[in-house]
Amino acid sequence: MIKKLINKRIFDKNGFVLINTSLNNNSSFDKLCNEIDNCLIKQIKDTNLNKLGGYIVGNLNINQGQLGSKLYSLVFKKELKNYFEKLVKKKINLFDIRHGGNLTLPKKGTQLFHIDGSFKNEMYMLSIATQNITLDNGPTEICVGSHIRPMSFGEFFFSKKKKKNY
Repeated sequence: MIKKLINKRIFDKNGFVLINTSLNNNSSFDKLCNEIDNCLIKQIKDTNLNKLGGYIVGNLNINQGQLGSKLYSLVFKKELKNYFEKLVKKKINLFDIRHGGNLTLPKKGTQLFHIDGSFKNEMYMLSIATQNITLDNGPTEICVGSHIRPMSFGEFFFSKKKKKNY
């Protein structure tokens, strides 16, 4: 159950919204999170991580494969679908749904600038934590309002930012 009212004005201004769902204490979600963790642990053991893009800053892009589809099916029930459609004022079937994720490596560098996609395409990201997020394991830092217009790295780097960590 979603425990937040839709506030499109705040979403449009900030570029994000946080939603509390009923995934806490959900045995299916907990089981899937454990399955994702076990697969990641196996992949990490079988892979030379320092050869992967993102290793230096410690943020690896992962393809969840079949587990991504399972997570999507578990999370995107009617209530969240309706919430999303009211928030963006478009039907979800108009979007290409892609599953992916980030694996944050502890004690690595800081990622100064990152965007998912370009300003040419309309894109929305739903981020679901499959572990408890702490300052030690890589919270997402959002620069509030940075979605409003395109910026070069230099312009972004030297601009004054209002940041939120999650």
